[in-house]
Amino acid sequence: MSSGLAFVETSFENIHMTYIKDNILIIRQNGVADNIYKIKLSDQFVPVDIIKNYIEEEDDDDEEEEELHDPLSNFDIVNIINTNQSDEDNISLQILCTSILETIRFTDPHISSLMIQLPSKLFSNIENKHDRLMELLSYINKLII
Repeated sequence: MSSGLAFVETSFENIHMTYIKDNILIIRQNGVADNIYKIKLSDQFVPVDIIKNYIEEEDDDDEEEEELHDPLSNFDIVNIINTNQSDEDNISLQILCTSILETIRFTDPHISSLMIQLPSKLFSNIENKHDRLMELLSYINKLII
């Protein structure tokens, strides 16, 4: 019995995604994917809804901030290759990576880590980063089903 890599691809607008099952997700924008993150889930499972709520909280500019558990603390995130990007872009990419891992875990619960290669400027010059994140997660969900 032999086993091989199973992969699927999809494209939309100027973004192309390749998912190699249980291993790596590559997101290219205009052919560029210049950052690599290694995401590992901690022992505690964090649903995507909590991450989505966290992102919405980040987007609100209210002075009254509630104490909210940081869902990023439930992940070990290692930036293996990092091009020079702003801290804001880096946080957006980390949130995307954790959301991707959780989205994949809904259909493949045994996965606990993933390598993600993506462009550093994926969220740059976008006013509504939350909408972009939800759009990407929607396409990723279709990709892995």
